[in-house]
Amino acid sequence: MPDERLMRAASARAALRHPSVLVGPREYVFVLGHMRSYSSVLCHVLGSHPEISGYAEMRLAYGRPRDLLRLRARVARSLGAAPKGRLILDKILHNPYAIAPAMLNGASTINSIFVVRRPAEALPSIVRMAERLGYEQWTEIEGSAAYYADRLAALERLAGSCRYGLVLRAEEIITDTTATLEALARFLHLREPLQSKYSTFPETGVAGKGDYTDALRSGEILQLETEAAPQPIPEDILADAELAYARCMTGLTGAFGEAFPSARREGVVVTPVKSRVTTAR
Repeated sequence: MPDERLMRAASARAALRHPSVLVGPREYVFVLGHMRSYSSVLCHVLGSHPEISGYAEMRLAYGRPRDLLRLRARVARSLGAAPKGRLILDKILHNPYAIAPAMLNGASTINSIFVVRRPAEALPSIVRMAERLGYEQWTEIEGSAAYYADRLAALERLAGSCRYGLVLRAEEIITDTTATLEALARFLHLREPLQSKYSTFPETGVAGKGDYTDALRSGEILQLETEAAPQPIPEDILADAELAYARCMTGLTGAFGEAFPSARREGVVVTPVKSRVTTAR
């Protein structure tokens, strides 16, 4: 994990250089997922929109409202400029960066986007990343599967606290891009549509800062081939991971409502309980 003191100092310097970052009302976008869930390309698409600032993990926990001001400062530091939009984005992929339930349930300004990828594709991708970057805890399939199951259980718990949420099946960011982007734009009430072509940023493609592959640096959502497993996934591990996936998706769609069949390909549904756009299929 990065040195928290150094990150706080850097964020403070960014706030001093761009004092407007702490002024005025803002809304927030939390992209809640797991490693290798296409969250990097998703956040680049979102962060390229004129109403949204932020594109990467800010490595923050959220226990009280003032932590949202810290997010503003870290986004300014990551961009080298004051945030331009009404929405400030963070990507959260790891359980140590916890979010207090009261933050999600009490704040109408936080919009949560859940993104989950099926384990047959996600686990080999995590192992491949770990081998390349030297993350020893995930280089074996057992370690990657344990992270995946723990993270999905945490996402399911977070859903129970969320006031506003959208559920994305990660694969459809790539295979059904148009419907996914339309669902996101409606959920966030964007005045302009999201585009499949996106900007690159100071830390785009930097190892340890998100997706490190050439695909992300291309500046466009690409149809990608499924990565081959660096090692076979034992049947028992895959079965447990599939069960974790099924439980998580059942919890997420249960919290935010299931899309009506007639609206399924349009990707959204308004529920009477949570009152906002909820599920992209």
